Amino acid sequence: MPRLEVELTSARPDGSWTWRKAGARQPKGEMAGTLLPADAQVGDVLKVEADVLIDGIEVTEVIPTKTSKTDRFERIELAARPDPEQFVSTQLAPKGRGDRGDRGDRPRRDRDSGGPGRDGRGREGRGAKDGDKRGPRTGSRDDDQRGPRSDSGARRPRPPAFELPERPKPKRIRPGRAHRTVALESLPPAQRATRLRTGDGAVFRQAPTLALLAGKWQITMPMGDSSATARAGEPLHFAARTRRADQDWLRLPVTGINRADAEAYVAWLDHSQKVPGARLCSELEWERAARGADGRKYPTGEDIAKDDANFDETYDRKVAAMGPDEVGSHPASESPFGLHDTFGNVWEWVMPSVSSGDSVVRGGAFFFDKLTSSATNRNAVDPEFRDGTLGLRVCATPRSPT
Repeated sequence: MPRLEVELTSARPDGSWTWRKAGARQPKGEMAGTLLPADAQVGDVLKVEADVLIDGIEVTEVIPTKTSKTDRFERIELAARPDPEQFVSTQLAPKGRGDRGDRGDRPRRDRDSGGPGRDGRGREGRGAKDGDKRGPRTGSRDDDQRGPRSDSGARRPRPPAFELPERPKPKRIRPGRAHRTVALESLPPAQRATRLRTGDGAVFRQAPTLALLAGKWQITMPMGDSSATARAGEPLHFAARTRRADQDWLRLPVTGINRADAEAYVAWLDHSQKVPGARLCSELEWERAARGADGRKYPTGEDIAKDDANFDETYDRKVAAMGPDEVGSHPASESPFGLHDTFGNVWEWVMPSVSSGDSVVRGGAFFFDKLTSSATNRNAVDPEFRDGTLGLRVCATPRSPT
Protein backbone atom coordinates (compact mmCIF):
# COMPACT_ATOMS: atom_id res chain seq x y z
CA MET A 1 0.00 0.00 0.00
CA PRO A 2 1.98 3.05 -1.22
CA ARG A 3 2.03 6.46 0.39
CA LEU A 4 1.47 9.56 -1.71
CA GLU A 5 1.58 13.30 -1.24
CA VAL A 6 -1.57 14.73 -2.79
CA GLU A 7 -2.90 18.24 -3.29
CA LEU A 8 -6.60 18.95 -2.81
CA THR A 9 -7.98 20.59 -5.97
CA SER A 10 -11.73 21.03 -5.35
CA ALA A 11 -14.64 20.20 -3.04
CA ARG A 12 -17.80 18.71 -4.52
CA PRO A 13 -21.41 19.24 -3.37
CA ASP A 14 -21.75 15.57 -2.40
CA GLY A 15 -18.95 15.94 0.16
CA SER A 16 -16.19 14.28 -1.90
CA TRP A 17 -12.94 15.99 -2.89
CA THR A 18 -10.77 15.79 -5.99
CA TRP A 19 -7.00 15.54 -5.74
CA ARG A 20 -3.86 15.21 -7.79
CA LYS A 21 -0.33 14.18 -6.93
CA ALA A 22 1.50 17.11 -5.36
CA GLY A 23 3.56 18.97 -7.96
CA ALA A 24 2.25 16.93 -10.91
CA ARG A 25 -0.80 16.54 -13.13
CA GLN A 26 -1.00 12.77 -12.83
CA PRO A 27 -2.14 10.69 -11.10
CA LYS A 28 -5.37 12.25 -9.92
CA GLY A 29 -8.65 11.05 -8.47
CA GLU A 30 -11.34 11.45 -5.84
CA MET A 31 -11.55 10.77 -2.12
CA ALA A 32 -14.30 10.77 0.50
CA GLY A 33 -14.59 13.96 2.51
CA THR A 34 -14.91 11.93 5.70
CA LEU A 35 -11.22 11.06 5.43
CA LEU A 36 -10.11 14.72 5.59
CA PRO A 37 -9.55 16.89 8.67
CA ALA A 38 -12.28 19.40 9.46
CA ASP A 39 -10.14 22.40 8.43
CA ALA A 40 -9.17 20.98 5.00
CA GLN A 41 -8.95 23.56 2.20
CA VAL A 42 -8.25 23.58 -1.52
CA GLY A 43 -4.51 23.63 -2.06
CA ASP A 44 -3.65 21.65 1.08
CA VAL A 45 -0.95 19.01 0.61
CA LEU A 46 -1.57 15.81 2.56
CA LYS A 47 0.10 12.46 2.96
CA VAL A 48 -2.25 9.56 2.25
CA GLU A 49 -2.31 5.77 2.12
CA ALA A 50 -3.67 4.47 -1.18
CA ASP A 51 -4.47 1.24 -3.00
CA VAL A 52 -3.28 1.11 -6.62
CA LEU A 53 -5.95 -0.66 -8.65
CA ILE A 54 -6.10 -1.27 -12.37
CA ASP A 55 -9.08 1.05 -12.68
CA GLY A 56 -7.56 3.88 -10.63
CA ILE A 57 -6.10 4.86 -7.24
CA GLU A 58 -8.28 4.65 -4.13
CA VAL A 59 -7.29 6.77 -1.12
CA THR A 60 -7.94 4.74 2.04
CA GLU A 61 -6.50 6.93 4.80
CA VAL A 62 -5.13 10.40 5.42
CA ILE A 63 -1.97 10.28 7.54
CA PRO A 64 -2.14 12.82 10.40
CA THR A 65 0.55 15.49 10.48
CA LYS A 66 3.13 14.68 13.11
CA THR A 67 3.15 17.03 16.11
CA SER A 68 6.52 18.66 16.68
CA LYS A 69 8.35 18.07 19.95
CA THR A 70 8.12 21.75 20.94
CA ASP A 71 4.33 21.57 20.64
CA ARG A 72 4.04 18.49 22.81
CA PHE A 73 6.20 19.74 25.70
CA GLU A 74 5.62 23.26 26.95
CA ARG A 75 8.04 23.21 29.91
CA ILE A 76 10.85 21.05 31.25
CA GLU A 77 11.55 21.38 35.00
CA LEU A 78 14.98 20.50 36.37
CA ALA A 79 15.07 19.39 40.02
CA ALA A 80 18.23 18.92 42.13
CA ARG A 81 18.94 15.55 43.77
CA PRO A 82 18.57 15.57 47.58
CA ASP A 83 21.71 13.53 48.09
CA PRO A 84 24.80 13.99 45.98
CA GLU A 85 25.60 10.84 44.02
CA GLN A 86 28.89 9.16 44.82
CA PHE A 87 30.74 8.33 41.64
CA VAL A 88 33.40 5.64 41.33
CA SER A 89 36.82 6.70 40.14
CA THR A 90 39.07 4.24 38.44
CA GLN A 91 42.83 4.46 38.06
CA LEU A 92 44.44 2.19 35.53
CA ALA A 93 47.85 0.76 36.24
CA PRO A 94 50.57 1.57 33.69
CA LYS A 95 51.13 -1.18 31.20
CA GLY A 96 54.62 -2.70 31.30
CA ARG A 97 56.48 -5.98 31.25
CA GLY A 98 57.94 -5.42 34.71
CA ASP A 99 54.54 -5.55 36.44
CA ARG A 100 53.81 -9.20 35.84
CA GLY A 101 54.82 -10.36 39.32
CA ASP A 102 56.58 -13.69 39.57
CA ARG A 103 56.28 -14.40 35.87
CA GLY A 104 59.46 -12.48 35.23
CA ASP A 105 61.39 -14.87 37.54
CA ARG A 106 60.43 -17.97 35.61
CA PRO A 107 63.24 -19.69 33.72
CA ARG A 108 63.04 -19.09 30.00
CA ARG A 109 62.82 -22.06 27.75
CA ASP A 110 66.09 -22.85 26.03
CA ARG A 111 65.03 -23.54 22.49
CA ASP A 112 68.49 -24.39 21.21
CA SER A 113 69.44 -26.83 23.94
CA GLY A 114 66.29 -28.88 23.80
CA GLY A 115 65.19 -27.68 27.22
CA PRO A 116 61.81 -28.35 28.71
CA GLY A 117 58.83 -27.43 26.66
CA ARG A 118 55.27 -26.75 27.63
CA ASP A 119 54.48 -30.43 28.11
CA GLY A 120 57.52 -31.04 30.29
CA ARG A 121 59.37 -32.99 27.60
CA GLY A 122 62.44 -32.05 25.70
CA ARG A 123 62.70 -31.87 21.97
CA GLU A 124 63.99 -35.41 21.96
CA GLY A 125 60.64 -36.60 23.36
CA ARG A 126 58.85 -34.97 20.46
CA GLY A 127 61.21 -36.10 17.77
CA ALA A 128 64.02 -34.25 16.06
CA LYS A 129 63.38 -31.61 13.47
CA ASP A 130 64.50 -33.77 10.60
CA GLY A 131 62.98 -36.95 11.99
CA ASP A 132 59.48 -38.34 11.99
CA LYS A 133 57.32 -35.77 13.79
CA ARG A 134 54.30 -38.08 13.86
CA GLY A 135 55.87 -40.90 15.87
CA PRO A 136 54.81 -44.45 15.02
CA ARG A 137 52.13 -43.39 12.57
CA THR A 138 52.50 -45.09 9.21
CA GLY A 139 50.88 -44.61 5.88
CA SER A 140 50.48 -41.51 3.79
CA ARG A 141 47.82 -38.83 3.80
CA ASP A 142 46.53 -40.10 0.50
CA ASP A 143 45.82 -43.50 2.05
CA ASP A 144 43.31 -41.91 4.44
CA GLN A 145 41.19 -40.71 1.55
CA ARG A 146 40.69 -44.09 -0.04
CA GLY A 147 37.86 -45.22 2.24
CA PRO A 148 37.61 -47.64 5.20
CA ARG A 149 39.65 -50.80 5.50
CA SER A 150 38.11 -54.22 4.96
CA ASP A 151 38.47 -57.09 7.43
CA SER A 152 41.56 -58.30 5.58
CA GLY A 153 43.29 -54.95 6.05
CA ALA A 154 43.04 -53.80 2.43
CA ARG A 155 41.23 -50.58 1.73
CA ARG A 156 37.96 -50.82 -0.15
CA PRO A 157 37.64 -48.42 -3.08
CA ARG A 158 35.07 -45.66 -2.69
CA PRO A 159 32.00 -45.96 -4.93
CA PRO A 160 31.96 -43.54 -7.87
CA ALA A 161 30.20 -40.22 -7.32
CA PHE A 162 26.54 -40.21 -8.31
CA GLU A 163 26.06 -38.18 -11.47
CA LEU A 164 22.74 -36.44 -12.03
CA PRO A 165 21.32 -36.74 -15.53
CA GLU A 166 21.58 -33.61 -17.61
CA ARG A 167 18.47 -31.52 -17.25
CA PRO A 168 16.72 -31.14 -20.60
CA LYS A 169 16.39 -27.59 -21.84
CA PRO A 170 12.78 -26.41 -22.06
CA LYS A 171 11.42 -25.82 -25.51
CA ARG A 172 10.90 -22.10 -26.07
CA ILE A 173 7.87 -21.21 -28.14
CA ARG A 174 8.56 -18.33 -30.47
CA PRO A 175 5.72 -15.84 -30.89
CA GLY A 176 3.77 -16.67 -34.02
CA ARG A 177 3.56 -13.69 -36.35
CA ALA A 178 0.23 -14.80 -37.80
CA HIS A 179 -1.42 -16.60 -34.88
CA ARG A 180 -3.85 -13.84 -33.95
CA THR A 181 -4.85 -12.95 -37.49
CA VAL A 182 -5.19 -16.62 -38.47
CA ALA A 183 -7.38 -17.15 -35.40
CA LEU A 184 -9.62 -14.26 -36.43
CA GLU A 185 -9.83 -15.42 -40.05
CA SER A 186 -10.91 -18.90 -38.91
CA LEU A 187 -13.99 -17.51 -37.13
CA PRO A 188 -17.44 -17.03 -38.69
CA PRO A 189 -18.16 -13.36 -39.46
CA ALA A 190 -20.45 -12.88 -36.43
CA GLN A 191 -17.91 -14.30 -33.98
CA ARG A 192 -15.11 -12.39 -35.65
CA ALA A 193 -16.96 -9.12 -35.12
CA THR A 194 -17.36 -9.99 -31.42
CA ARG A 195 -13.65 -10.72 -30.96
CA LEU A 196 -12.65 -7.56 -32.84
CA ARG A 197 -14.73 -5.41 -30.52
CA THR A 198 -12.30 -3.53 -28.25
CA GLY A 199 -15.03 -1.80 -26.24
CA ASP A 200 -15.65 1.78 -25.25
CA GLY A 201 -14.99 1.29 -21.53
CA ALA A 202 -11.23 1.69 -21.66
CA VAL A 203 -9.85 3.48 -18.60
CA PHE A 204 -6.18 4.05 -19.36
CA ARG A 205 -5.74 3.63 -23.13
CA GLN A 206 -8.15 2.82 -25.94
CA ALA A 207 -7.17 -0.50 -27.49
CA PRO A 208 -5.97 -0.67 -31.11
CA THR A 209 -8.48 -1.77 -33.75
CA LEU A 210 -7.94 -4.36 -36.49
CA ALA A 211 -9.68 -4.42 -39.84
CA LEU A 212 -9.42 -6.79 -42.81
CA LEU A 213 -9.30 -4.63 -45.95
CA ALA A 214 -8.81 -6.12 -49.41
CA GLY A 215 -7.41 -9.30 -47.92
CA LYS A 216 -4.82 -7.53 -45.73
CA TRP A 217 -5.02 -6.72 -42.04
CA GLN A 218 -4.68 -3.12 -40.90
CA ILE A 219 -4.11 -1.77 -37.39
CA THR A 220 -5.00 1.65 -35.97
CA MET A 221 -3.16 2.47 -32.73
CA PRO A 222 -4.36 5.35 -30.51
CA MET A 223 -1.47 7.57 -29.37
CA GLY A 224 -2.71 10.23 -26.98
CA ASP A 225 -4.79 12.72 -28.94
CA SER A 226 -3.78 11.19 -32.29
CA SER A 227 -3.39 7.73 -33.83
CA ALA A 228 -1.23 5.83 -36.33
CA THR A 229 -2.24 3.27 -38.97
CA ALA A 230 -0.23 0.53 -40.64
CA ARG A 231 -1.04 -2.44 -42.87
CA ALA A 232 0.47 -5.92 -42.64
CA GLY A 233 4.14 -5.73 -43.61
CA GLU A 234 4.41 -2.02 -42.70
CA PRO A 235 5.96 -0.70 -39.47
CA LEU A 236 3.79 1.11 -36.95
CA HIS A 237 5.38 4.52 -36.25
CA PHE A 238 5.26 6.32 -32.88
CA ALA A 239 5.96 9.92 -33.90
CA ALA A 240 6.53 11.14 -30.31
CA ARG A 241 9.30 8.61 -29.59
CA THR A 242 13.03 9.17 -29.89
CA ARG A 243 13.87 5.44 -29.71
CA ARG A 244 12.01 2.29 -30.76
CA ALA A 245 9.73 4.52 -32.82
CA ASP A 246 9.07 1.91 -35.53
CA GLN A 247 7.41 -1.28 -34.33
CA ASP A 248 6.54 -4.51 -36.14
CA TRP A 249 2.93 -4.52 -34.97
CA LEU A 250 2.49 -8.24 -35.65
CA ARG A 251 4.97 -8.78 -32.78
CA LEU A 252 3.15 -6.48 -30.36
CA PRO A 253 1.25 -8.17 -27.53
CA VAL A 254 -2.46 -8.45 -28.22
CA THR A 255 -4.53 -5.99 -26.14
CA GLY A 256 -8.12 -4.90 -25.67
CA ILE A 257 -9.36 -8.39 -24.79
CA ASN A 258 -11.53 -9.51 -21.90
CA ARG A 259 -11.16 -12.80 -20.06
CA ALA A 260 -13.50 -14.69 -22.41
CA ASP A 261 -11.44 -13.52 -25.42
CA ALA A 262 -8.24 -14.73 -23.74
CA GLU A 263 -9.69 -18.14 -22.90
CA ALA A 264 -11.10 -18.54 -26.42
CA TYR A 265 -7.71 -17.73 -27.96
CA VAL A 266 -5.73 -20.28 -25.92
CA ALA A 267 -8.43 -22.88 -26.63
CA TRP A 268 -7.98 -22.20 -30.37
CA LEU A 269 -4.19 -22.54 -30.04
CA ASP A 270 -4.64 -25.94 -28.39
CA HIS A 271 -7.35 -27.19 -30.76
CA SER A 272 -5.48 -26.08 -33.89
CA GLN A 273 -2.23 -27.61 -32.57
CA LYS A 274 -0.44 -24.28 -33.00
CA VAL A 275 0.50 -24.63 -29.30
CA PRO A 276 -0.63 -28.05 -28.01
CA GLY A 277 -1.88 -27.89 -24.44
CA ALA A 278 -2.17 -24.08 -24.51
CA ARG A 279 -3.95 -22.44 -21.57
CA LEU A 280 -3.82 -19.35 -19.38
CA CYS A 281 -1.04 -19.38 -16.79
CA SER A 282 -2.03 -19.91 -13.19
CA GLU A 283 -1.30 -17.02 -10.87
CA LEU A 284 1.29 -18.95 -8.84
CA GLU A 285 3.25 -20.30 -11.79
CA TRP A 286 3.22 -16.83 -13.37
CA GLU A 287 4.75 -15.29 -10.22
CA ARG A 288 7.33 -18.09 -9.90
CA ALA A 289 8.39 -17.59 -13.51
CA ALA A 290 8.63 -13.82 -13.02
CA ARG A 291 10.45 -13.77 -9.64
CA GLY A 292 12.69 -16.80 -9.90
CA ALA A 293 13.91 -19.00 -7.05
CA ASP A 294 15.21 -16.06 -4.99
CA GLY A 295 11.85 -14.26 -4.85
CA ARG A 296 13.07 -11.00 -6.36
CA LYS A 297 10.78 -7.97 -6.58
CA TYR A 298 11.62 -7.17 -10.20
CA PRO A 299 13.09 -9.42 -12.91
CA THR A 300 16.35 -7.45 -12.56
CA GLY A 301 16.52 -7.74 -8.75
CA GLU A 302 15.38 -5.24 -6.13
CA ASP A 303 15.23 -2.30 -8.56
CA ILE A 304 14.83 -1.69 -12.27
CA ALA A 305 16.13 1.06 -14.58
CA LYS A 306 13.84 3.14 -16.78
CA ASP A 307 14.91 1.51 -20.06
CA ASP A 308 15.12 -2.06 -18.74
CA ALA A 309 11.39 -2.55 -19.42
CA ASN A 310 8.36 -0.72 -20.79
CA PHE A 311 6.65 1.20 -17.96
CA ASP A 312 5.67 4.83 -17.38
CA GLU A 313 9.25 6.12 -17.05
CA THR A 314 10.54 4.43 -20.21
CA TYR A 315 9.28 7.17 -22.55
CA ASP A 316 9.40 9.96 -19.93
CA ARG A 317 5.67 9.72 -19.17
CA LYS A 318 4.75 11.30 -22.52
CA VAL A 319 1.25 10.05 -23.24
CA ALA A 320 1.71 10.19 -27.03
CA ALA A 321 4.88 8.08 -26.75
CA MET A 322 3.42 5.47 -24.41
CA GLY A 323 2.34 2.21 -25.94
CA PRO A 324 3.27 -1.46 -26.24
CA ASP A 325 6.66 -2.58 -27.53
CA GLU A 326 7.50 -5.67 -29.55
CA VAL A 327 7.91 -8.78 -27.41
CA GLY A 328 11.58 -9.05 -26.38
CA SER A 329 12.46 -5.36 -26.89
CA HIS A 330 13.88 -5.15 -23.35
CA PRO A 331 16.21 -8.14 -22.78
CA ALA A 332 17.61 -6.58 -19.58
CA SER A 333 14.34 -7.47 -17.80
CA GLU A 334 14.21 -11.08 -18.95
CA SER A 335 13.08 -13.16 -15.96
CA PRO A 336 15.33 -15.79 -14.32
CA PHE A 337 13.43 -18.42 -16.31
CA GLY A 338 13.86 -16.59 -19.61
CA LEU A 339 10.44 -14.92 -19.95
CA HIS A 340 10.09 -11.53 -21.61
CA ASP A 341 7.90 -8.69 -20.36
CA THR A 342 6.75 -10.13 -17.04
CA PHE A 343 7.31 -6.55 -15.91
CA GLY A 344 5.48 -3.83 -17.82
CA ASN A 345 4.44 -3.73 -21.49
CA VAL A 346 0.85 -5.00 -20.92
CA TRP A 347 -1.11 -6.60 -18.10
CA GLU A 348 -1.69 -10.34 -18.52
CA TRP A 349 -4.81 -12.38 -17.77
CA VAL A 350 -4.02 -15.31 -15.45
CA MET A 351 -6.04 -18.00 -13.72
CA PRO A 352 -6.61 -17.09 -10.04
CA SER A 353 -4.83 -19.07 -7.33
CA VAL A 354 -6.20 -17.26 -4.25
CA SER A 355 -9.94 -17.25 -4.92
CA SER A 356 -11.57 -19.16 -7.74
CA GLY A 357 -14.16 -16.43 -8.24
CA ASP A 358 -11.60 -13.71 -9.08
CA SER A 359 -10.53 -12.52 -12.51
CA VAL A 360 -6.88 -11.58 -12.04
CA VAL A 361 -4.27 -9.71 -14.10
CA ARG A 362 -0.54 -9.52 -13.34
CA GLY A 363 2.61 -7.76 -14.54
CA GLY A 364 1.73 -4.07 -14.96
CA ALA A 365 1.83 -2.17 -18.23
CA PHE A 366 3.42 0.73 -20.12
CA PHE A 367 1.07 3.23 -18.44
CA PHE A 368 1.89 2.23 -14.83
CA ASP A 369 4.76 2.90 -12.40
CA LYS A 370 7.33 0.37 -11.21
CA LEU A 371 5.56 -0.38 -7.92
CA THR A 372 2.30 -1.28 -9.66
CA SER A 373 4.19 -3.42 -12.19
CA SER A 374 6.21 -5.36 -9.60
CA ALA A 375 5.98 -9.15 -9.62
CA THR A 376 4.21 -9.26 -6.24
CA ASN A 377 1.31 -7.02 -7.25
CA ARG A 378 -2.00 -8.56 -8.31
CA ASN A 379 -5.23 -6.96 -9.42
CA ALA A 380 -8.71 -8.46 -9.48
CA VAL A 381 -10.83 -6.87 -12.24
CA ASP A 382 -14.17 -7.36 -13.92
CA PRO A 383 -13.97 -10.28 -16.39
CA GLU A 384 -15.55 -8.03 -19.06
CA PHE A 385 -12.90 -5.34 -18.63
CA ARG A 386 -11.12 -4.36 -21.87
CA ASP A 387 -8.29 -1.85 -22.16
CA GLY A 388 -5.35 -1.05 -24.39
CA THR A 389 -3.04 -1.95 -21.49
CA LEU A 390 -4.44 -5.48 -20.98
CA GLY A 391 -3.41 -8.64 -22.83
CA LEU A 392 -2.49 -12.22 -21.92
CA ARG A 393 0.35 -14.73 -21.57
CA VAL A 394 0.08 -18.27 -22.91
CA CYS A 395 1.23 -21.29 -20.90
CA ALA A 396 1.06 -24.88 -22.11
CA THR A 397 0.89 -28.31 -20.49
CA PRO A 398 2.69 -30.88 -22.67
CA ARG A 399 0.68 -33.98 -23.36
CA SER A 400 2.24 -37.43 -23.30
CA PRO A 401 2.25 -39.14 -26.72
CA THR A 402 -0.62 -41.58 -27.20
